This record gives sequence, C-alpha cells and structure tokens, in this order.
Amino acid sequence: ARNVLNTAVAKTASIYQRGRSQLYVYVSVGWKTVMAAGICRVYLLAALVFVAAAVFFVIGALGPQHTWAHHHPVKTCIVENAFRHILDPGTALVDGTECGRVGKPMDLETEPHKQYYPLENILFHVQIPFLDGQILSRKFHFVIADLAIHFDNDFLKIVLQHDMNYVLMEVVLGYRDNHRGPWQRMAQGNITRTLRCHMTEWRYLECEHMQLFELGSVYHPQYLVNVAFPYLPLSSLPQYRGLAPLNKLALYVVHQTMAFTDLWFTLKCVLFPVSLVTLCWLLWRLAGNSSMLNLTHKSLVFMCAALTAYNAPIEMLTLYLNIPWMLVIDDFRQGLLISSLFFFWIVFVGEHTAGDRESGLREELWELLEAAGHHSNSSIFMFVYEFCERGIQQCSHSTVFGATSLWRNMCCIHL
Repeated sequence: ARNVLNTAVAKTASIYQRGRSQLYVYVSVGWKTVMAAGICRVYLLAALVFVAAAVFFVIGALGPQHTWAHHHPVKTCIVENAFRHILDPGTALVDGTECGRVGKPMDLETEPHKQYYPLENILFHVQIPFLDGQILSRKFHFVIADLAIHFDNDFLKIVLQHDMNYVLMEVVLGYRDNHRGPWQRMAQGNITRTLRCHMTEWRYLECEHMQLFELGSVYHPQYLVNVAFPYLPLSSLPQYRGLAPLNKLALYVVHQTMAFTDLWFTLKCVLFPVSLVTLCWLLWRLAGNSSMLNLTHKSLVFMCAALTAYNAPIEMLTLYLNIPWMLVIDDFRQGLLISSLFFFWIVFVGEHTAGDRESGLREELWELLEAAGHHSNSSIFMFVYEFCERGIQQCSHSTVFGATSLWRNMCCIHL
C-alpha cells in the first residue's frame, strides 16, 4: 500500500509539473503573439481604463439616488415670550410636548384672527424627523434645511414695490440622543434673509426657499428648530399686524441617501488600495531614475498623490465620531485633485507639443507654466472663499454666503 501511494503521488506531481510547464508555454506564446501583432501594453492599458470608466458610468447611471428631500410641517405655538425661549440658555426648547405645557398650539392656516397675536408671542417649531420614533441615520452624511414662507399675495406686491423684501429671524437649533430625553442647544443666531419672489403663470407671487442651516455631519438622531420673527415688513399697518401676512411655513430637509453612502464607501474602499499601490509603484520606478526626473514626472506624482488622498475613505469616521468639518475636508481634497489634474495636463501638453525641438521649448513651457500660475492663483482664491464660507458655518450653522445682498456682493467681488 505504501508503494502504491508513493507511485500515485509521483505520477500526480509529474502531471502537475507538465501541466504547469505547458501553461507557461501557452501564456508566453500568447503574449509574444499579441506583441507581435502590434498591440502594445499602452493600448491594453487604455482599453482597461476605458472599460473601468464604462463600468463606473453604468454604476453612476443605474445606482441609487444621491440625495433625498423631505417636507416637514412647521407648527405654531403661542407662548408668553418667544424670544426668551430662544435667547435664554436656561430655558427649554419648545417642541410639541413643551408647547402644550408653556403655551398653546395654533393652526396658522385656519386661524381667523392671526393679526391679534403679536410677533413676540409666536414661536415656530419643527422636529427633524417630524414623526415620533423616527431617527436620522449617520449615513445621511449631511443635512441642508430650507425654509419656505408663504406670504399673502397682496402683501408681497407692496413689499417688493417698496423694496422692503427682507425678514429677520431668531433661530436656535437643538438635538437629543434619545426619544424622550431633553433637548440640548447646538447653535443659535439672528439671521436676515432676502425675499426673492417671481410671478407665476397664474399671476401669483411665489418666493424662493431660504436656506436655514447646514450640518456637515449627522451625528445625533433627532434635531429641533425653533424660529421667531422679530420683524416683518409692514407690521405697522393694521391689516398686516402680527401673523396676518403669513399663510404657511414649511421646512424642506435634504440629505444624502443611505444606499448611495453604502455604494460610495464601497467604491472608496476598493479604489483607495489601487491608488495607493499605483503611487508606491510610481515612486519606486522614479526612485531608480532620479537623475532623469523632469517636470512631467513630478506633476504626475503630485496628481497621483492627490488622487490617493481623494480616494481615502476617511468619511467613514463620521459613522463613529462627530466631525462637523468633514465637508471642508471633502471640498479641499476635491479642489486639490482638480488643480493637480489641470497642472499635469498643462505640463504634459507643453512638453509634447514641442516634440524634439530644443529651440522654443523653454519659451513655450514657460508660457504654459504662466497659465498654470494663474490657475494656481485662482485655486488659492477659491480655497480662501471655501474656508471662509465653511468656517463661518462651523461657528454659526445659519450663516450662508449669498443669503443677503451684502454677502452676495462680497462673493461676486471675491470670485
């Protein structure tokens, strides 16, 4: 039995060695045939890149929806002093339960005597999500809240005619980590929003939504917004006193979908190792020819490093940590990648359009580098603009560039 077993093992090893040798011969002959046919490795690599781009295009076209918008009804509460609930840190924020304890709810659409309620006694509140028991997932990644205010049509005509198209709001944002726990204050501020209205085909004035706040990460499961109006235009007139010009308020919340976040994280986890291996391979190849390095090689390394940094799945940290400035990092990495791509193609085209000509190569390259310098200056200005906008939003979530005419003019001058 031992002899039979040894004979069988020897025959199996011999067959394996012959098969391996034949497979190596077939692969070598096939590769030499392909190379002899005139198909070089560059064309094969280009074909692989094209196939990968087509696959990513199909994933983007047939993949899940990027964002989702929800309509949240804004509720009205009559309290003794609305501004005290917003400005006093020791006062509890008002939700549906608290409104029944410190005041009484009111239906803004059906109330016939809205003009008899002064603005200082009116507090608007909305819970996100608005249904009890629902929570926000950390995979939503960001939240943008827009406030829609529906005014009386005659009121809007007078306001726009006399150039009084702005409103003042006191806003406070709160959160809680369980369904029945107390609300904790997160941010508050006094904001001004301009009414931008247009006439519809039914001769009805409709105003654009006003961005109320933006969150760079969704760390808490529930949020609460309290809004009070210190000033409304034409409030001195009897027919527009109190809440008379208001017909309805609604909050529209936009966030990233969970399915898109899962797909996004999966692609980043797959592409980041590929980008990192490519960068290491490129550095290894260039390290052996350090004396032959030129500007194209350096720009290629810079572009590959920017692509690797962009593919790093650091957004997954928001699932476990509260990182409100993650949008700043995402925008910075994206801008760095676009700048590196533009700079690489400028250098690449500059060196290849000159060909083998030595004369004029330096002048043409310097002209292209001058254009790259202008692009770098533009990128720096955009970088400053981005950090100003995001930095202000970290201090005050309700501050939005372009919300008022002053900020909008400053943005136009900066750009």
